[in-house]
Amino acid sequence: MDKLALHPIHPATPSQPWVLEGEYPPPAGVWVVGRSPSADVVLTNARVSKHHAEIRVTTVQQGRETCWFWELQDTHSTNGTWINNKLAYPRTWTELSEYDLLRFGDAAVRVSFDVDDTSSGEDAPSSQAPAQPAPTPAPEPTAITPSDPAPWWAEWAESVWAWWTHQHPVMQWLTLVTSGLLAALLLWVWKL
Repeated sequence: MDKLALHPIHPATPSQPWVLEGEYPPPAGVWVVGRSPSADVVLTNARVSKHHAEIRVTTVQQGRETCWFWELQDTHSTNGTWINNKLAYPRTWTELSEYDLLRFGDAAVRVSFDVDDTSSGEDAPSSQAPAQPAPTPAPEPTAITPSDPAPWWAEWAESVWAWWTHQHPVMQWLTLVTSGLLAALLLWVWKL
């Protein structure tokens, strides 16, 4: 489909879906998702980074038909980007499908290629009515519901883990070596 709609799910705002048109991409070729007012999809949530993720469309000509492939990538956000409750690797493009559940920090949206659909995005349609035999409906993803706030140490551990998993293996190794040397130096000073 040449258009992509992102239907907000609580606590994302506003209540109307964002519609991205594949035939008229922005000059940069990507749509920016983030907390910054200059982003194309603005999510006003404290756990959303200013430049959290990017969405792009690729067109492929197959005979007389044009196909659009919508993809998303995390841009090393602080709290991560999740596609159907799986962490998206930073700077890796992942293809989007109908009814995918995207979570940027705490803000969640549902992907739809039916731009005229005015639903809130909470529930995917349970069935379709084609002229041919009905295909098996896609499993309905679970909606993200607000939960009790986590303790400070759990949020800290989650942010450290998100940072760690987004680092290059060489950077992880350097961090471990530096931490070990710093701990040894502190123990040596403490014994003096």
